[in-house]
Amino acid sequence: MVLPPMAIPFFNPSPHGSICLKECQVPDNALIGRLGHAHKDMVLPFRRIEDAAMTGPVTGGMAFLLDALVREMANGKNPDEQDIEQLGGLAALLETANLLSWNAAMAVDDPSSCPDPVAILLQFKRLVGQYVAELDSLVEKINLILPAPCGILIHDLKSSAQMGKNISRIQQAKLGRVLLKR
Repeated sequence: MVLPPMAIPFFNPSPHGSICLKECQVPDNALIGRLGHAHKDMVLPFRRIEDAAMTGPVTGGMAFLLDALVREMANGKNPDEQDIEQLGGLAALLETANLLSWNAAMAVDDPSSCPDPVAILLQFKRLVGQYVAELDSLVEKINLILPAPCGILIHDLKSSAQMGKNISRIQQAKLGRVLLKR
């Protein structure tokens, strides 16, 4: 049964659908993965692919925000040296996000290039949070009003980062445990 889209208060153009497979019988020859291990065998690997795939639209959104900020700053706001330095820092964060996104995609396409891209994805999420916070700080400091889609995009990036924090903490703890076992 197909259920109504999940109520997620961000990324509204991309709703999350749901299906319910109650009392669904699947013949043994149609089973994907190991019986009783669907979450470990199917969901977790797909989550990494989904996370890697989302880095593309997120970096695109970050670039859109930076372009809007540059246009607004160039239109008579007369930024001081600290503002210009902070703008350069945002550009550096965006370039780093692009590199992390590229590496996350490479890890999906060729798992031997990076057998466990968790660290890349964790750092990407952290960097996005830092980027949005610094962009917000600069916009507020120089009293800018970015065009309407920017506010929605900033909200979406903040909301998705907040939602992913618990997952990131769990993943970081797993990485830490692996290090301690060495």
